[in-house]
Amino acid sequence: MLASSVMYSFYTEVRWESIELAKINMKDTQKKPKLLHSLYFGIHFVAILILAPVWAPDVQAQDIFTVQGIRMDKTAASAREARAIALKESQEEAIGHLLRRLTPSSVWDELPVVESEALPFLVKGLQVTGEKTSSTRYLGWLAVSFKPPAITALLQGAGIDFVQLQSEPILLLPVYSDQYGSILWQEDNNWREAWARADIVGSLTPFVLPVGDLEDITDVSVQQALTGDVSALYNLAARYQLNRIMVAQALLFLEGGLVQVVATLYDYDGVQRTFTFTVSNKEVEVQPVFQTEESSDQLPRAMTDAGIARNNLLEEGIQQLIARSEEGWKKGLLAQDDGGGSLLVWVAYDNLREWLGIRKKIQGVASVDSFTIQEQTISGAWVVLSHLGDVSALSMALSRQNLHLVREEGGWIVFSSS
Repeated sequence: MLASSVMYSFYTEVRWESIELAKINMKDTQKKPKLLHSLYFGIHFVAILILAPVWAPDVQAQDIFTVQGIRMDKTAASAREARAIALKESQEEAIGHLLRRLTPSSVWDELPVVESEALPFLVKGLQVTGEKTSSTRYLGWLAVSFKPPAITALLQGAGIDFVQLQSEPILLLPVYSDQYGSILWQEDNNWREAWARADIVGSLTPFVLPVGDLEDITDVSVQQALTGDVSALYNLAARYQLNRIMVAQALLFLEGGLVQVVATLYDYDGVQRTFTFTVSNKEVEVQPVFQTEESSDQLPRAMTDAGIARNNLLEEGIQQLIARSEEGWKKGLLAQDDGGGSLLVWVAYDNLREWLGIRKKIQGVASVDSFTIQEQTISGAWVVLSHLGDVSALSMALSRQNLHLVREEGGWIVFSSS
């Protein structure tokens, strides 16, 4: 939906003011502080407030320890019994999904097996929606929130590397192709509807669906999306205040027997990566029959079948695409783990309340191992951040908390934009 958003442009002025950093000998509190060095350092932010009717996605870090969109469908002697079975089995499905989300595929065979008796110690809460019952059947949707400390302890106890940091969100353009052609913004885009139902914000590589309003339709047509019009795509992403955009096309074949997914990710640095794979329903005879006449600006048109089989294929295609996207992110972060380090930063704030808020956000960043205060004043604090990965990964992690990490003449500065 459209909303008035506040966009801030910051101008940073460095002014030298006297700030003494002291080291206190904790063994003898009667001794005077030992002077390490003096810095003249101050920060003045001039915020230029711009009010504009821009849709801004929620880029706050989502709860990656919550698994949503688990479909429950069970039949038993009674609806009550069916519900109990569905809840038990769905929680088992959710823990498996979460452990695979946090770990690279190379260790999935080594993941610990969680018995149903242990689930109460791992589960923080359940949310059930869309419940429907008959005398013997139960239908519903389940979201399961897990306890982060319990999950991390489980993986650490098994000696398995895992990731807790989300990437920057990706703006997603889902193009649906069948025997009628390719569509992007139309209401009958089954591929987009499947994405809207999926758990895309809790992914390690979260996705954002555009609104699909007149501005979106004007910015990027289906032809521009499929041909990779980089200028149009980046302009759309910039309007959503995002740096990455993906065009994901699903080609559905006759009788819903097969879906081919071709997805291209356009990164802020100009790098393009393409994922191509096929999802098939082995119980349905696949007949990939294409029309013989094709215009130069259209992809081959595929025959299609509507219904449950089609939706199941599309949903499986989404899960596989998310898994492929997450896999690259996990491998990149885990490869950087040995390159972690410590960074001395000046945390700027105006008052105690802001300081407490910033400190809580920093301590909540998964890639920050430790947070050590060196010296504190009424307007800021010198803090040592021990972190995983490189500085760019740390900066991205902080930005997910609306914190900015910038380098000035006097060193690294962290400040809040909210």
